[in-house]
Amino acid sequence: MKSYRHASLFEVPTGALPSSPMRTVASLPWMAITDSLGLVVALTVVSARLGLATTDGRATVVMLAGVAALVWLLFGQARSLDTVIKGWRPAVVAVPTITALVVASMQILAAGRAPLLELLLFALTWTLALAISRMTYPLYRVPRNILVIGAPSFTRELANVSGYRVVRLDCPPKDFEGFDFVATDPTETYDESWLRWMSHANMYGVKVLPAPLVVETLTGRVPYEMLDGRWAFEVLNGRSPYRFWKRAFDVAAVIVGSPFILLMTGIVGLIVLFDSGRPTLFWQERLGLGGKPFRMVKFRTMSHDAEANGSAFATIGDLRITRIGRFLRQYRLDEIPQFWNVLRGEMSIIGPRPEQLSFAAMFDAEIPLYGHRYSVLPGITGWAQVNDGYAATVDETKSKLRHDFYYVKHLSLHLDMLIVWRTFLTILTGFGSR
Repeated sequence: MKSYRHASLFEVPTGALPSSPMRTVASLPWMAITDSLGLVVALTVVSARLGLATTDGRATVVMLAGVAALVWLLFGQARSLDTVIKGWRPAVVAVPTITALVVASMQILAAGRAPLLELLLFALTWTLALAISRMTYPLYRVPRNILVIGAPSFTRELANVSGYRVVRLDCPPKDFEGFDFVATDPTETYDESWLRWMSHANMYGVKVLPAPLVVETLTGRVPYEMLDGRWAFEVLNGRSPYRFWKRAFDVAAVIVGSPFILLMTGIVGLIVLFDSGRPTLFWQERLGLGGKPFRMVKFRTMSHDAEANGSAFATIGDLRITRIGRFLRQYRLDEIPQFWNVLRGEMSIIGPRPEQLSFAAMFDAEIPLYGHRYSVLPGITGWAQVNDGYAATVDETKSKLRHDFYYVKHLSLHLDMLIVWRTFLTILTGFGSR
């Protein structure tokens, strides 16, 4: 049995931290206040549009207020890993839309009509208020304290997460004050004193959670070092029921956006043609779902003899990149033709980036579990791209792989919508391009 009496990364004597109950509720009322103010603003907008002189107008506002409060309490504030670890749930921004849909359904069933424009304004206004509240949350919340019991690697993973204070102690503290939750190493065996303390901490309300789950929730990545090859496939199989709907969304998005996609394809194609001649398109073998190769297409951004000496990673200031190619790569315009691969079912709009065959073979030999990223369709954009940008070394690829694993494990509409939003920000800033 191991007794954790090692040197602490952050030595904190018992009682040095503020009271846990005071800290854990300190930021939640403020978020509740901002959410309520957003609801009031949204209801005011609807009231101004409908007017409260009519029975239908008053009924709509009352129903919106009642349903919004109920959905917010049941859905937005439900206890989950997000509320335990982060202190809030990102999915709460869906509450206004759910409220508007419920009220519209109620009114259509009851009277055959609903003020759809006003309900849309309500959803947009309150969603914006909730999003602003959660984006500014780190500015006003009190830092949360994590007690880590286990290998130093977990402490290092968590040390740079903003808004959290990581603590390691030599022996169990005398009480449970000052800790929001405890992260344990599931591969280690704890002595009796630690086990007794952890069991009582759970009863007191200080959650004891596996450190890999805490790291994953706070960082948005699943370190492959924490996975065991025997069970990694069960964790990263990508068998989400959302996969069917994801394919339907991909096809619908390409069809709806086809006028804009075709227009941009024509404009960018002509620019490439005038800048560096034919061919304007570049086709290359990449690995897709299940490790099967396919031909990915993109606009050519390098000189004609760029791969005369074989494939090589693009580097900052790479002389092979053409004059206009650098601009296209910075704003991801070279990726537009890949919507063709999406229509063919070889790619998705969102997923891990498909890798070249030679590089994939090298990474598969050097990085454990690398092949599990092929559990889902590769994508034009993805969780790793918006977090890490372009990878040109094995170490950078390892970092991206952690984010790829997170995406495969948490495949969902909510995560895809977050990636779409962050992709727009990436395009505007040119983040991670080479």
